[in-house]
Amino acid sequence: MIRIVIIENQYLYREGVVSVFRDNPDIRVTGEADTIDGLFETLATTPADMVIIGANTPEIIGVVYIARIVKRDYPNVKILAVSNHFTLKSLMCMAQAGIEGYMVKKFASPVEMEKAIREIAKGEIYCGVIN
Repeated sequence: MIRIVIIENQYLYREGVVSVFRDNPDIRVTGEADTIDGLFETLATTPADMVIIGANTPEIIGVVYIARIVKRDYPNVKILAVSNHFTLKSLMCMAQAGIEGYMVKKFASPVEMEKAIREIAKGEIYCGVIN
């Protein structure tokens, strides 16, 4: 089973991701947070194989900050970033921070998100930023 923790400040989007995987036997959302502090409180007490980071602004610096701390404190946890604001520069910064996957939020269907999660869990890099 792939255990997911999601950080997303938009409640409806976060709940949508949770509901997509609610009945999935192989992918389970084991925790959720709407703030950075909440994410690290959740990771301290909840087993996770992957963190999905939802980003809602063009400033990817928050995603990079979160990724660096996750990679430092939880080196085996993989990261999928989901945003509408990818640029080549932001993708390079996220790759340097150790993020294994990227998706464009407005094109992220449940099928595509599941595909990304499975590929990343197998150790592959997923880049779904071009549609």
